Amino acid sequence: MGSNYIAGFVEHLGDGDLALRQIVTVQLQGNHYPPVHSDWIDVAIKAIKTVKADREGDNGWGDLEIPERFVKANKKHISVSDVMDGLHLWDLV
Repeated sequence: MGSNYIAGFVEHLGDGDLALRQIVTVQLQGNHYPPVHSDWIDVAIKAIKTVKADREGDNGWGDLEIPERFVKANKKHISVSDVMDGLHLWDLV
């Protein structure tokens, strides 16, 4: 699929939370191999909303909590920018 598919999806579904959840689900489970676990959907949505609220990161985007089943070596948080990069979410902002 890829970023062009997601960009078109974003354009047609609008800005509602349900639409964002649908788009993120397609991105994480349809555009990744293997698919990203569904526990990351809420983290991805929080990252997108954080970036949308402060596009330039002037106030720093901070960290998000890692889903419990993926916590390793007591690392319980991940930066918003790492989530955006790692899950390829920049086209959704």
